[in-house]
Amino acid sequence: MDTWDESDRHDDYMGRWSEPIAREFLDWLGLPARSKWVDVGCGSGALTATIAAETAPTKLAGIDSSAGFIEAARRRLDGDPDRASATRNLSRSRATSSTPP
Repeated sequence: MDTWDESDRHDDYMGRWSEPIAREFLDWLGLPARSKWVDVGCGSGALTATIAAETAPTKLAGIDSSAGFIEAARRRLDGDPDRASATRNLSRSRATSSTPP
């Protein structure tokens, strides 16, 4: 198993900081409500969930290369009916190392 698929271990270590920092980050950005968002490298969804809860986004997508983190983000968002629609937009990216011609 890839360590990056172990969202529970990540959340035990970093997760306690993720949501408080996400709220401060959104305050710092100062973007208007009802914006469109893409959370690239969404991990277990702390920022994605905070965006959904606090900004009433018109569109929200979370992208991560780890299937384990995508599942954790979906679980986090599914706990709240207002955020559940964002889970449809969470997807696993397939990063490549190829260089365009």
